Amino acid sequence: MPLDRTQAVPSLAVLGLNGSVLAAGLLAFRGGYNFADWSGVLQAVSLNVDGTPADVIWNAGAMLTDAAVTSPGHRIILTAATDAVGNVAAMAFEPASAFDAKETTGLMSPESGKSTADTLAARVGYLRGERVNEFDGVMRTRSSLLGAIINTQTVYVDDATGHYTDSWPTRIKNVSVPAPEMAAGAQTYQQFVADNAKRSPVVYIGANDGMLHAFNAPVPTCDAQGQCEVVAGAGKELWAYVPRAVYANLGNLTSKADFQYQPTVDATPVMRDVFFSEQGSHEWHTLLVGGVRLGGRGVYALDITHPTTVSEARPERTFLWEFDADATAGTSSTGETYYPADLGYTYGQPAMARLANGRWAVLIPSGYFPDCSKPDKPAHCEEAATQAPANDSALFVLDAQTGEVIRELKTPTHIDGVTSYGLTTPVLGDYNDDQVDDIAFAGDLAGNLWRFDLSAPDPSGWKITLAYRPVVQGAQPITVMPRLFADPHTHRFIVVFGTGKYLGVSDKSADIPVQSLYGIRDNVDSRGNPITVTRDSLQAQILRQVAVNDALLRNLTSEPLSQTARGWYIDLDVMAGERVVATPTALFNTGSVLFSTLIPDGDAPFGAVMAVDAATGGPGNTVSLGGISYVGGVTNQAHSMGSLPIATAVGGGKLILPGIHLKGGNDELKQPFSLGSPIWRRRSWSLLTPDY
Repeated sequence: MPLDRTQAVPSLAVLGLNGSVLAAGLLAFRGGYNFADWSGVLQAVSLNVDGTPADVIWNAGAMLTDAAVTSPGHRIILTAATDAVGNVAAMAFEPASAFDAKETTGLMSPESGKSTADTLAARVGYLRGERVNEFDGVMRTRSSLLGAIINTQTVYVDDATGHYTDSWPTRIKNVSVPAPEMAAGAQTYQQFVADNAKRSPVVYIGANDGMLHAFNAPVPTCDAQGQCEVVAGAGKELWAYVPRAVYANLGNLTSKADFQYQPTVDATPVMRDVFFSEQGSHEWHTLLVGGVRLGGRGVYALDITHPTTVSEARPERTFLWEFDADATAGTSSTGETYYPADLGYTYGQPAMARLANGRWAVLIPSGYFPDCSKPDKPAHCEEAATQAPANDSALFVLDAQTGEVIRELKTPTHIDGVTSYGLTTPVLGDYNDDQVDDIAFAGDLAGNLWRFDLSAPDPSGWKITLAYRPVVQGAQPITVMPRLFADPHTHRFIVVFGTGKYLGVSDKSADIPVQSLYGIRDNVDSRGNPITVTRDSLQAQILRQVAVNDALLRNLTSEPLSQTARGWYIDLDVMAGERVVATPTALFNTGSVLFSTLIPDGDAPFGAVMAVDAATGGPGNTVSLGGISYVGGVTNQAHSMGSLPIATAVGGGKLILPGIHLKGGNDELKQPFSLGSPIWRRRSWSLLTPDY
């Protein structure tokens, strides 16, 4: 069940934008769910120049439900199943498809009732959108074919966005390494950009109908008042994918008598352009990789380079691989045994990396294992709980093209008083500015921050160390992806993150330890060994809150950070239960990080937005009210997952957060929350980084 009603109809949330500049044609994608029948809503809304909503341009759920627009029999829906030797192969999601034993069990659970019409084929047809058994009273009634949108955000993809050069290292650490991107006859990235300059824009989103959906999202022609000319076919589903990991909950979706809400595709995927060099291929592709959160224990990878040519006749052109917890243990490319059962519920997002050995890879955090003593435990809880590792977490590194396991990296177990569980989304860093990812950082539910050194060309030489050790294990869990900034004093990374969790009913309480924001310097000792940072080596900055014109605004102290300090921290101690459960936004042009927090309040939590200087923990970008500058304030809505949709005004000078405003009764506060930003000049713009 959702932990609150902040996205229940009519209170839709802004889940993403189709650009980063508030100009004509910018759309906000709003989504949510109907609590009455767990149907979903996804709308594209034009925006005025101040970030306020103008008109609804299209409604994806309405178009999906209208059989005259989207015929169930003509929908393109892909899935995958294990074959006789255990390989996962692509296929169409059709009544006659060869579902494997696990999938068949999931589709037929709960068991058929007395009706002879309740067959596997009928259930698959229902999930595809056929409604005859729904109207005849055999299966659950739906007001919309689009499932509930609860913990997912949109991923908007149009042209190529990697910004790579065509120069790659051929020697790393005095070792010759392959650079397949520069092989004879290989497609250059510049050519890939040119070839995809007019790629059809698509919005990808997971929904709790068991599918990742791809919706057509062309840019409309709009005037300054947000009045738009709708493009034919806008908002129509192009295709969908049913991850194998969610089949255990698919049959439940059809049940009229026994239905209980259970999540399926309830996580936001990530996108990146990567290079394929296996199986005779030497060209660039756009990948979409995603988990399913509490919907299951798996991660899927799809090739979305050509989104309008996807077909059920050739599903292997789109489906690349799926890595699920029920796969058998195997031998990685380093010769070590890896255990897919170490993969929990895939809450953390994957990350895509270019490695020193010339391979492109997907990094998958091990995620969360459930506590089956809780009243809100998931379905099939006991099976997952018995497979939970005793005292470590894992980061799986898979080949991006083939899904081959390169290595399973496990957190150390020899550190006294440190136990790792619940590894979450990693962030990648490049120390040499050579387009190769040298390092990754990821936090866990115990509050540890782990450092994964991936700089060795030989994966057997990769190292895992503890970057930050909390005062009390478990008191300040890390559930979001950190951000990396350049530290002006050490010329190394400073790792910025916040603490807190919002995963189960018990997390709705404000009675928790004080949570914090951190900036940790990635330092090494005289021998080049990474240093583990502790809180007592950090400089404190103090958060203050004041009431101004019916708003609660915030400021920070600006204590200088000495050369010997290992970083900084800010305690979130001005409102009870405040925590960070959404990924911070990096504003590299100002060196600021934008934090969004959650403050519990029953079914209607609110939050705060604050801009912090990443290097010192002092004030970052500011908001002005009454002629005085502040780092942020308390807002009407909390972000409990993902990241903040944000855009810059034309010409710069202001960053605007559509759908977010300061909390208070004053009408002046109902405008979208905004922060100061540099005016555009040559080579000056706001860089809003993607989540990798």
